[in-house]
Amino acid sequence: MKRLTKLSVMNFLTITVVIQLSLVVNVLPQEPIERFDFEGAYAEKTDTTITTGVEIITTREIYIAEFGNRMASYDTEVRKITVAGQNIVEETTSVTITEGNVATTYNPETMEGASITIDLMNTFAGMSDEEAQQFAEQMGDAMNTEVTEEGTGVVAGVTCNITNATTDLMGMITSTITWMYKKFVMRVMSEGSGTIIKELVTLFNEGADFDPALLEVPENASITEMSSPY
Repeated sequence: MKRLTKLSVMNFLTITVVIQLSLVVNVLPQEPIERFDFEGAYAEKTDTTITTGVEIITTREIYIAEFGNRMASYDTEVRKITVAGQNIVEETTSVTITEGNVATTYNPETMEGASITIDLMNTFAGMSDEEAQQFAEQMGDAMNTEVTEEGTGVVAGVTCNITNATTDLMGMITSTITWMYKKFVMRVMSEGSGTIIKELVTLFNEGADFDPALLEVPENASITEMSSPY
């Protein structure tokens, strides 16, 4: 396996679902987390997942401040489902507000949602390069994943580092190519086990000004705190 850099670790974590599965209760205030190597930005992104009979397209407006310690994603998800000869189209909207390692997602129509704490984000953010290296190698070995660096490429006007991660789990091979700019994922192409995943930033404005209120959970939102062992 090629030796992984700290950037490759961020890439590797992005293509796994560990963070997305973390649901934990509110905790004491944490130190600010610098997720990215830029202070702020506005981005427009489209995510597409295609599997048998289902296509999910999510368009996102992303606002980033404080090097990623505070973020907001305003999402519209369209699900196209083909079953028993019928074509079903469903659409939902959601907003996710992240501050530190606490993420709150709510439905802007019902104003109901849930708050989660992702401890893994704090753990990784505080790692030294050597600790990140060791963690990456352990995770890569556990999931039989090889990550290679593939040079650079331009997405939405910025030059990105490209990595290719190949995972072989009991003969089920998944290949994921990721374009990353200052630790922010700009593009993903992943295919394996009958599923195709694509992510693409179509607009990226580093240093953009926007209303700080976009990063706040509305006071009238009904938020439930959820817990998990992660």
